[in-house]
Amino acid sequence: MQDSLGAFVPDGIFTVKESDAGPLSGLTFAVKDLYDVEGHITTAGNPYLGREMGPAKRHAVTVSQLLQAGAELVGKTTTDEFAFGINGMNHHFGVPTNPEAPGRVTGGSSGGSASAVAGGVCDFALGTDTGGSVRIPASYCGLYGLRPSHGRVSAEGIWPLAPSLDTCGWFARDAALMARVGAVLLDREAGAAMTPSRLLIAQDALDLLEPETIAVLEPHIKRLADWIGAAEPIKLAGPAGDLEVLREVYRRLQGREAWISDGAWVEKNWERMGPDVAERFRLASLVTDAEVKEAAEMRETHAAWLEETLAGEAFVCLPSTLGPAPLVSQPLDSLDNWRLKTLRLSAVAPLTRTPQISLPLARQAGAPVGMGLLGPKGADESILAFSGRFTAEAEPGSQLGVF
Repeated sequence: MQDSLGAFVPDGIFTVKESDAGPLSGLTFAVKDLYDVEGHITTAGNPYLGREMGPAKRHAVTVSQLLQAGAELVGKTTTDEFAFGINGMNHHFGVPTNPEAPGRVTGGSSGGSASAVAGGVCDFALGTDTGGSVRIPASYCGLYGLRPSHGRVSAEGIWPLAPSLDTCGWFARDAALMARVGAVLLDREAGAAMTPSRLLIAQDALDLLEPETIAVLEPHIKRLADWIGAAEPIKLAGPAGDLEVLREVYRRLQGREAWISDGAWVEKNWERMGPDVAERFRLASLVTDAEVKEAAEMRETHAAWLEETLAGEAFVCLPSTLGPAPLVSQPLDSLDNWRLKTLRLSAVAPLTRTPQISLPLARQAGAPVGMGLLGPKGADESILAFSGRFTAEAEPGSQLGVF
């Protein structure tokens, strides 16, 4: 197999197969280079770290589950360094190709996995989602991508960034396969099966978008509202008052946990990191105990509010991203500004520990734009099942249609 997309890490193309039988037999998958694969190095996006760690002694739990279910692993994909980014650009390993929007970023930090699936190199792929690292690449690359409820999928054998926010997520080109993978990986604390009876439209999230982006999403939001039968606008920021406040809450909590996870290595290796990621770690090291305490309190207040708001079988509709993927050629400071603005949309699910899927429903200027559905904690299977029914009944030409 050739890596014409730049989706895989150096020496990251290999095959592992452990079973010829199982619900995923005949399918291939790739894993983000945060997942341990026995006999292979996990670099977490930094080759110097990888040389120090040496080959993994065992598979990550999720990798084992997929292999035992009959799927064949075809390699390890690139990630933003330490998964501390959402643009899909790595100082050491380069930028994977976005097959659905050449010249634009894949998004990250699971950009290599998204590139491999969108390019047809494998049937599905694992990523991780801390602050949007599955949902954002899914939107940019025209894929389905799920961030599950926190704790529903094992994190054992996955390099951590911010453990109270980290999740294992996955990509596929169709909703049915998303659900098949979920049936293997989602093995804890399932919520009661539900079909949504209310749709909550996150108006404050939509207000962040340019008119052109709203225009391509509106037909799908309207159809979703018609499909469910009851829709009402809400402010997703809830008691925080503004999505920018939640982004700052997320920044503080992620920063403190990232420093705990990686700070000891980072302090000794500043010059061996990309300058953008090094700057994020520098800022993370400055987060104070008082800031963490205040952020943790707001997190729990907002999570309790959202749980109550979603009671009675409700889903929230919100944009997955601000619009199409930025151009690879944009200056780094412009891309970082875009990253900060995007986190206002993507921080809610991790802060509230809820599942969110990105659906590949629209295009703008020839590039994909995803629509998100967020549900109550534990309702992962319900979101996957509903997404399959909804997209299967999409109007002709609407899925990834041009508007």
